[in-house]
Amino acid sequence: MSVPMSILALLDERPMYGLQLKEEFEVRTGGVWPLNVGQVYTTLNRLERDGLVLMQVEHDDTHKVYEITESGRASLNSWFSRPTRHVIPARDEIVLKLVLAAANPDAEITAILQTERRAALRRLQEYTKLKTDAGDQADLGWLMAVDSLIFKTESRVRWLDACEERIARAGRITRSPIQPTAAIEQQSVIPEASQ
Repeated sequence: MSVPMSILALLDERPMYGLQLKEEFEVRTGGVWPLNVGQVYTTLNRLERDGLVLMQVEHDDTHKVYEITESGRASLNSWFSRPTRHVIPARDEIVLKLVLAAANPDAEITAILQTERRAALRRLQEYTKLKTDAGDQADLGWLMAVDSLIFKTESRVRWLDACEERIARAGRITRSPIQPTAAIEQQSVIPEASQ
């Protein structure tokens, strides 16, 4: 996630001070990606150093207000116009857990899968409820962010299902007492999330 570009995009709308930027960012993303105010000010300092924002002290000397410069606007427009660069994926704890459990004959890999599936289904229900509660009048950007979380979580559930099938074909499957519940939860949640 590009915090500097996000800050430039917000400043392109109007000048703001650091705490306003933090709050506006969190409102736009539905609080899903909390932003530390210290990170905001560190980023603003770098943007100012690079000539992308300009800082002005308000007349009462209590707030430093930042505004985007023409160079900042050009940088922002360039960011909007080019495709997002693919980066090396971050280490995914669930993937690491399953990779290591697959090599460990004492690990109850099916139980691990079921635990992860239940957690993913709970998140899917939470994201779907957020979207449903917000209704059609919610901020367009926020709705797109929530949709992204829903689709990623649905994908995670499908991946866990594929892992379980692979484990079954390898003969490592053990039936867990929680499996039927997870299957029922999955059937009731995923169609809802696709709305």
